[in-house]
Amino acid sequence: HQVRLWDLQSGQCLQVLSGHIGIVTFVAFSPDGRSLVSTSGDQTVRIWNVATGTCVQTLHGHATCVWSAVF
Repeated sequence: HQVRLWDLQSGQCLQVLSGHIGIVTFVAFSPDGRSLVSTSGDQTVRIWNVATGTCVQTLHGHATCVWSAVF
């Protein structure tokens, strides 16, 4: 499953963040806009570098679906 980042003015997809194996349930940008957190039904939280589209950390250990997260 993927998170897609879009340019709202042009309608162009800027990044595709792939890595979750379950449905993505939530996304949020960090206050500085350089990172993004995503949560999933695969029981993980992923932290992404927005500029590169890479996952910089995956948080494991949740017993069920993760519904939200904040910075």
